[in-house]
Amino acid sequence: MKAALTIVFLAGFTSCLSQELKTFRGFISYKFQISNTGLLQEEKKIVLKRNMKPYSEKEGLLTEYFKQLNTGDTASANAILRKDKFLKNKDDFTIAYMFSLARMQSLGELFRPCIQVYDEQARGAIISCTKEQFADLTEEDTRVFEVVCRYVGDLYVDDVKLYEMVRYR
Repeated sequence: MKAALTIVFLAGFTSCLSQELKTFRGFISYKFQISNTGLLQEEKKIVLKRNMKPYSEKEGLLTEYFKQLNTGDTASANAILRKDKFLKNKDDFTIAYMFSLARMQSLGELFRPCIQVYDEQARGAIISCTKEQFADLTEEDTRVFEVVCRYVGDLYVDDVKLYEMVRYR
């Protein structure tokens, strides 16, 4: 019994260690850009969810579309959209924006305050945080922050990654 508990403990500990944290550094409004989706009033959240629903229902199809785009295969990506009656008449911006929001919702991060940042290689990331962290981060925009984050998932649009803030200083 004691050996089994030790194995479970070690497995859990190893799993925690494998959860790689990523650090970003910058200023608010220079490197970190603010998003206001976490501050929407309840009725606007309801409208947004209703508008996102068709994109949420096509998450698998749109994931494949953006994976193809990210590899540079625009012909295959466009073929995916042409097959869908709803998506074939939508413009690129609307599809990218609505799918990003739908992905954030499926990852459980949509209505949390967040900031957007680009890493050293200019790859985009969205970092969700608590309301308290958001208030402190935006209190004055002259401080340099070091934000440590846990990876949550891919948004697929432009290879953007979604992170959750663990701590900052």
